[in-house]
Amino acid sequence: MAGWFELSNSSDGQFRFVLKAGNAETILTSELYKQKASAQNGIASVQANSGLDERYERKVAKNGKPYFNLKAANHQIIGNSQMYSSDASCENGINSVKTNGSTTTIKDLTCLCRCYYGVLFFILLCNQALSQLKITREVYLLRLLLKMIAVF
Repeated sequence: MAGWFELSNSSDGQFRFVLKAGNAETILTSELYKQKASAQNGIASVQANSGLDERYERKVAKNGKPYFNLKAANHQIIGNSQMYSSDASCENGINSVKTNGSTTTIKDLTCLCRCYYGVLFFILLCNQALSQLKITREVYLLRLLLKMIAVF
């Protein structure tokens, strides 16, 4: 199975993407972007640069574990890997990014986050209305459902 990108929101509302291998393991993680379009440009940069060996910067963390950064032609870091237990497993990670990085499959999870917050807001409004109307949640939801059906 081919890999894919997942575009999502961070907890502070910024955007990030990850590249997943066909087994759903995260193989590359982006920085945070303030604009969704910037994160989408980051994905396009991975797609353009992931096949080029010279774009991979192999590093060793302070704890001695190897990892890598994928860089664009302007030497800006596009994404970084996890920490690996050995140089060989780090090279396997690079090969996986090379294999999966050109995918055009992008799962945009940003709208799911907005829907989630919308539902939470809706529940808050319902609870507030219930306390003011002094009716049960079931009666309120039934009334709301009937109003929604009447619209259609």
